[in-house]
Amino acid sequence: MDVQTTQTSPDSLNWVNDSRQTSTYHPNDTSTGQSFIDNVSLYLPRLFLMNGGMQFAMLNTVYEEEWDSGAWVGDYMDTYTYDAEDNLTEEISETLDTGTWMSEWRMEYLYDIDGNCSQTIEYDFNNIEWEPYERISYTWSDNVANDEEVQPVRTGCLAVFPSPFTNQVQIKSDFVDVNHIEYKVYNVKGQVVRTLESINNQEVTWDGKDERGNSTSSGIYLIRATAGDNTATTKTLKLK
Repeated sequence: MDVQTTQTSPDSLNWVNDSRQTSTYHPNDTSTGQSFIDNVSLYLPRLFLMNGGMQFAMLNTVYEEEWDSGAWVGDYMDTYTYDAEDNLTEEISETLDTGTWMSEWRMEYLYDIDGNCSQTIEYDFNNIEWEPYERISYTWSDNVANDEEVQPVRTGCLAVFPSPFTNQVQIKSDFVDVNHIEYKVYNVKGQVVRTLESINNQEVTWDGKDERGNSTSSGIYLIRATAGDNTATTKTLKLK
């Protein structure tokens, strides 16, 4: 189990509690610091393909609380289910409403015979039953050499500095024949915590905060730059 507590400063002098997230892990989870780094490299392309839903450890639950009137109050909880091969098969999100947990969102994961995710189905709860609203199918194939000319993937140069950082980090990219750049900052769960925009070859600053202005926790963050069909991704480490 690990606990992440976020605090904010309303007057730039004092710190007050804002939110707290508690994560528990499946008994079969064997993730380590090294395996986490390996998985970031291995699954990064799939993370962006699968709506940012890839995770790097076998979570059981993620429980989010908000600080309200001097006490922690439950906000939402995600619950994860796995099959006999330890593949994630279901993720359910619930919110706490007047002391009762209410189902809100559900994702099903289906796999092919090789263990690749072949389909995801998203559901909303209508207070009576689950209603499917989006299904995405994936086809995985082996690369086979042929005589066709291979078109290179266009990428750009993406730099962040300083890294590691404590308060803020500068981001700069250099693409060819583009002007507008969009940057997305992802946490290790694949969630977008901040979106920034800039013009090509001009620095932009990420102040280490999310879209609501709350300071993010220390840890690894992935930064992805997109300019038309051009992309580049790098990572940085935020320290306390």
